[in-house]
Amino acid sequence: MKTRIFTLVMVAGLAVLPACSKADAAKPVQSPAANHQELGTKITHVNAVQSSAWIKKDADIIVLDIRTPKEFNSGHIDGAININFYDADFASQLSALDMSKDYVVHCRSGGRSGKSLATFKNLGFKHIVHMDGGMKAWNKARLPIVK
Repeated sequence: MKTRIFTLVMVAGLAVLPACSKADAAKPVQSPAANHQELGTKITHVNAVQSSAWIKKDADIIVLDIRTPKEFNSGHIDGAININFYDADFASQLSALDMSKDYVVHCRSGGRSGKSLATFKNLGFKHIVHMDGGMKAWNKARLPIVK
């Protein structure tokens, strides 16, 4: 008897559920990444030589070196800003920057800067140019540094 009542309740409950319309079914489900694109976040991957050309071409682009201060002081791209990826308040320091500007972001070899891309997206930066290979690639290409 309990089984019949349960079955009856279940069938009756299903009958009152609203049906999805064809219009609802046709709506695409957007991933979080798609939402970031709508907000204007764009990530461009370039090598060191391309990065150097981009920096020379665009006087407004900001170079953001996310290595440790010790690494930064051993040699960095002229005009670069240093924000240490390992700082506990790394995201907070990034959020103080002008997110509407374009940034070339790099570290020593690309690992930390690659991991940081999600943070830039989450914060809503407009455009990040990621220098693949980092300062190792920059030095290998014999591009200029300052100490």
